[in-house]
Amino acid sequence: MAISTGALAAISIAATAAGTGMGVMSSIQQGKARQAQAEYQADVARQNQQLAEQQAGAQRREGYDNMIAKRQETARLIGRQRAAAGASGATVDVGSSLDLQADTAAQGEIDALNIYNQASDKAYGTQLQGWNYGQQAAGYDAQLKSVVMLKNHASSLPQKERAKVWQPMRH
Repeated sequence: MAISTGALAAISIAATAAGTGMGVMSSIQQGKARQAQAEYQADVARQNQQLAEQQAGAQRREGYDNMIAKRQETARLIGRQRAAAGASGATVDVGSSLDLQADTAAQGEIDALNIYNQASDKAYGTQLQGWNYGQQAAGYDAQLKSVVMLKNHASSLPQKERAKVWQPMRH
């Protein structure tokens, strides 16, 4: 039993059309998956950005609080120095006692400012990390916009049964 050339051509065209249709459907599904993944990653990056910004603010507040604590510690140290000098009978507001208090105050202020600067530097690094997360989110948003999806105009996909298939004319 031999199959005619026309029948073979029709079967070949039908198989090609079916394969193309399946390929299109697969591409649509892949596009939807890429779209969903890009949306998810953009949301995660935006949440990370917000968390980094909150953490940077907390680091700045902690640095300020530690600076104030250092200044208070320095003031207590100067008070102990004055009390020790007064207990020994020395005048606390002149001479070497005054020099010692001034040096202690200056060094304490330097230490307090260093504590605050270190916290500010750490907060700035965290802020930059948050900015990077924001850039990642923008990148995912751009990726989302670039996902090319086949539009299903007039509900043309999937094909209806008994659709007309073009067949070459026989001569």
